[in-house]
Amino acid sequence: MIQNYSDNYCCIIGIDPGNQMGITLLWFHPISMEIIRIEPMTLNQDKLTVNDNHIQYHGIRFAKNMALRDALRNLFCTYWPVAVVSESPFFNRLSPGSYGPLLEMVFSIRLAVSLYDTWMGLDVIPPSNVKQALGAKGNCGKPEMITALFNNVNITSKLTRPVNELNEHEIDSIAVAYSRYVHYLNTTWKKN
Repeated sequence: MIQNYSDNYCCIIGIDPGNQMGITLLWFHPISMEIIRIEPMTLNQDKLTVNDNHIQYHGIRFAKNMALRDALRNLFCTYWPVAVVSESPFFNRLSPGSYGPLLEMVFSIRLAVSLYDTWMGLDVIPPSNVKQALGAKGNCGKPEMITALFNNVNITSKLTRPVNELNEHEIDSIAVAYSRYVHYLNTTWKKN
């Protein structure tokens, strides 16, 4: 993990929900809006320590979601993000059983944000808007989105790891964090 830059810089945390959760810390300067650093990581939900009481009374899925909530809250309290953004769950007709667990994960993320800062909301962005922020078409496939991300020098030059070492969840979380950053560029700071 990187040092806490929160005294001088702002952090956006982008999340790609899933069992292998991609998380990206995107640091930027609040005045110049220059991206300082982009650090992607993966949080494996199966490796989190779950509470035995949660398992006994509520089941393993609930226990895993509460462990996820606690791990994310600790991450937020360490890096003090100005925004937490998640890709919205989408219904895949080829695997409809994954939609319910994705909704539960997004709810756990929302709880973690609320525990970190009761006045901060979780921003949930549709996958098409994430792709458009990278300059790709909203309905493009994964390869086109990855190409758009890797062609963006503003992203690749600030990554803490080589591009070829990133997994698909980390790539998605980079795109999610970057889409919120682009939103800030086009709205909040542009007016000033």
